Amino acid sequence: MQVNFGEIPTSQLKDNQRAGVKHAKIVLQGCDTTVAKTATVTYTPATIDSDNNALAAFTSGTAKGAGIGMVDSGNQDVEWGKAASQVNITDGETDIDFIAYLQANNASAAVTPGDFESTVNFQIDYQ
Repeated sequence: MQVNFGEIPTSQLKDNQRAGVKHAKIVLQGCDTTVAKTATVTYTPATIDSDNNALAAFTSGTAKGAGIGMVDSGNQDVEWGKAASQVNITDGETDIDFIAYLQANNASAAVTPGDFESTVNFQIDYQ
């Protein structure tokens, strides 16, 4: 799945602000509540930002000084490598909502504009 942030002015990244907020979802299909009633997602970036470990680092592109953060379906900031908020499964299709955003990795550092990519993997555990 791909989340496109479009163009975000660097002025929106001042004072540790979150910018380019994008709502997205993971869609689970063929759900059967006799098999599992809940699920959790664990998000793990390819690389964690070295200046702010709450952000996924850019893995390519010319932009510098920022990274990607996420908020889970329970409106909690995602902690990389830890299970996010539990989601109730419904028969058929279940959506797991999340929010991705861009944030400067250091409130005092300058952000260099440019293109960027970052990879965040996810693992779904059913209970």
